[in-house]
Amino acid sequence: MMGVVIEEPTLMDRFLEAGLFVGAIFQLICIFAVIILPTSSDPENFEKSPIISDASKSIPHDHSNKGVRKRNKKNR
Repeated sequence: MMGVVIEEPTLMDRFLEAGLFVGAIFQLICIFAVIILPTSSDPENFEKSPIISDASKSIPHDHSNKGVRKRNKKNR
């Protein structure tokens, strides 16, 4: 019966192992930061988004483009 030969890790193997370890630690720090750090509720930190009112919802849309598209298709 033959024994299993395990090669000594090369410099590249060690570099990849260290990079994976550092990446895993960084991901854990980011996850803990999202969970632990409090969220900011200052109005300055929020982006201004347009407010849609009920009045703007009831305005009928102009469907004049529909006729223009039909005429363009006929001309093709």
